[in-house]
Amino acid sequence: MFAGSPFRHARNLFALCAVITICACASSEKPASEQTPQELYEKAQAKFKENNYPEAAKAYETLEKEYPYSKFSKDGLLQTAIAYYKQGDYEKAVTPLTRYRELYPGADNSDYALYLLAMCRYNRIADPRRDQEETLKAKRLLTELVNRYPDSEYANDAQFKLNFANNQLASKEMEVGRYYLERGQVIAAINRFKTVVKQYQTSEPVKEALYRMVEGYLILGAVDEAKNAAALLGKNYPGDVWYERAYELLKENGK
Repeated sequence: MFAGSPFRHARNLFALCAVITICACASSEKPASEQTPQELYEKAQAKFKENNYPEAAKAYETLEKEYPYSKFSKDGLLQTAIAYYKQGDYEKAVTPLTRYRELYPGADNSDYALYLLAMCRYNRIADPRRDQEETLKAKRLLTELVNRYPDSEYANDAQFKLNFANNQLASKEMEVGRYYLERGQVIAAINRFKTVVKQYQTSEPVKEALYRMVEGYLILGAVDEAKNAAALLGKNYPGDVWYERAYELLKENGK
């Protein structure tokens, strides 16, 4: 005699068979060390196309670990970086990009690898009130791209972002300069403003930097230097509000 309905036992047996089948399928995939480079690459590509970037990155890394000298490893290394980049994990993307550039300096997509590396830094640029280390790194990489690959499809965007990076760095110098000026450390302030004028000539803060130099020099009684800064401001930015303010400031001081 069976305890319970025979149909229940049939259902239980069917469920058990299904579990066994699923487990068998799950374990049917060969270990990475037994898969060919092409199999590993195709697996990684499939994950990437599914937008499963975490799994894609792992699969590409497995490919490079198991077959570092295969014909798929070069593309896989770059794809690893792209997968991390698309996750927004810019720091993890830096390592494979750096290695890619070291191993394949003459690759056809060297400009893209450099652009992506620059973007990893650019996307982490902080407010001018904070540390600008990432901005400096982005600037160096973007400058290299513009100079080294002027005809690249990424050159125009790199130049646009380079201008933004320079504005950020100039704004940081201005912030420090104003801080010194407000506290009576006039010479230190003027030196910061000079840095803006010399190193970031095309940035937006240059106009204010020249005005602040006029302001600082008048505080020190250095009238000629104040006039020279105002003249440079008037020459390059005639009619600008900062020139008008500098002009009025000189008038107020009888100069």
